[in-house]
Amino acid sequence: MSPQAVKALCESFPSARFEFKIEWETEVALVTDKLFAIHGFDKENYRILTLKAKPEDGEYLRQNYENIITAGYHMNKRHWISVRLDEINDDELVRKLARDSYTLIVDKLPRRIKDTL
Repeated sequence: MSPQAVKALCESFPSARFEFKIEWETEVALVTDKLFAIHGFDKENYRILTLKAKPEDGEYLRQNYENIITAGYHMNKRHWISVRLDEINDDELVRKLARDSYTLIVDKLPRRIKDTL
């Protein structure tokens, strides 16, 4: 998935925006100032998309996509995963994981905010 496709995917969700976070030197996707995706590089210089995931889903994905989906880079390893975009050949899976990450964040928002999305 190209960098432009990642940005378009993240911005396709209601009220989501994609911006460059200077202090992290990377791009992030936010919904109402809550982070749901980070697009950047890991220490091995792989282009990654870091996403929120349910702990049980993250564990399953790390086991079944070994070396492609890893624990979230610089994030809580239980609740975040990193997808090596240059190595995964399943754009539909990336779209589903991004949608799930967005949904996990939105579900935690106060009702009055969710109703405006």
